[in-house]
Amino acid sequence: MSKGARIIKGLVKWLVIPALVAVLGYFVVGPQIGASKLAPAPPEKELTATEKAQLELEAENKSNLLQTPEDGPQVKIDADDEPAVKARTSTKRKKRRTPRSESAVRPEVQPEQSDPTPPVDEGGSGGAATAGGG
Repeated sequence: MSKGARIIKGLVKWLVIPALVAVLGYFVVGPQIGASKLAPAPPEKELTATEKAQLELEAENKSNLLQTPEDGPQVKIDADDEPAVKARTSTKRKKRRTPRSESAVRPEVQPEQSDPTPPVDEGGSGGAATAGGG
C-alpha cells in the first residue's frame, strides 16, 4: 500500500467515521432522549359533589400530615455522664526531668566592652587601585 493511501485510510478511520457517529447521535438519538412514549391520559370523568369533597379532604389531610413533627424520624437522646469512647492512654513511659545541679548551670557570659569611639580614617583608598601600583 502506498504512503498516500495509508494517510487517507488513517484520516477516514480517525476523523470521518467519528464525525459521522457524532452527527448520527446528535440528529437521531438526541431528539429521542426527551420524547415521552407514554400513552396519553384518558379523559377525566365528571366527579360528583361527594367525590370532590372527599378528594379535597384527602388533600387537606395530606398537607396536615406533612406539617406535623410526629411524622419525622423518632430520635431518642440519652446523655450519659461517661463518654462513649474512653480516652486512649499511652503505653510509652513518660520521661522525668531531673533538676539541674548548680555545677551544670552555665555562668552568664558578659559581652566584651569595646571602645565607643570609631577608629580614625587615615584617608586611604578604601580598597580601590592606586595610581602607581601594578
